Amino acid sequence: MLTGLATLVALQFLSATTQREIYEHMIEEEKMEFADHPEVEKTEMRDYYVGEGFSAEEAESFVKRLSENGDRWIKAHVTHILGFIPTNPVSPGREATTLGLSHLLGSALTLLPYLLLPNLGSAVPASVVTASIALLVMGGLKTLLTGGRWYTSAARFFVFGMVALLAGYLVGIVLKGSL
Repeated sequence: MLTGLATLVALQFLSATTQREIYEHMIEEEKMEFADHPEVEKTEMRDYYVGEGFSAEEAESFVKRLSENGDRWIKAHVTHILGFIPTNPVSPGREATTLGLSHLLGSALTLLPYLLLPNLGSAVPASVVTASIALLVMGGLKTLLTGGRWYTSAARFFVFGMVALLAGYLVGIVLKGSL
C-alpha cells in the first residue's frame, strides 16, 4: 500500500509538473512567434474567428483589439488556437496530494475486511464487495461535480476498478507460481 502510494504520488507530481512546463513552453513559443511574425499569427486568429462563424470584419476587429495588448493576445491565442487556459496552471503538489489521499482511502477500504474478519476465505470476497461499493458510490458522487448521469459514471468507475482488481489478482497468481 505504501509503495503504491509513493509511486502514484511521485508519478502524479512529475506528470503535473511536466504538463505545467509544457504549457509554459508553449506560451513562450507563442510570444516569440508573435514578436517575429505578427501577421502570420494574426491571420491564424482571423481564420479561427471566421471558422467560429464571425464575419471577416468582426474577426479583424477582434484581432486588432487583441493584438494591442501582448498579455491579452497570448491568453486569447493559447486559449483558442492551442486549446488550453493559461490562467489556471496545474499545481503538482495539489495533484499529487489528491491522488495520494485517494489511494490511501481506497487501499484502506479494501484492506479493512482483512483486519476485521477472522479468516482469509471470508476477507477476500468482503474486500471485493467493499471495493465494488466504494467504486459505485464514488463514480456516482463524481457527477455532483461534473454533471452527467450518475449511473454511467458509477458503471465506468466499477468496470475500470474491477479490471484493475482482476489484473492485480492475475499478477499475484503469476508471481506466486514463479516463487
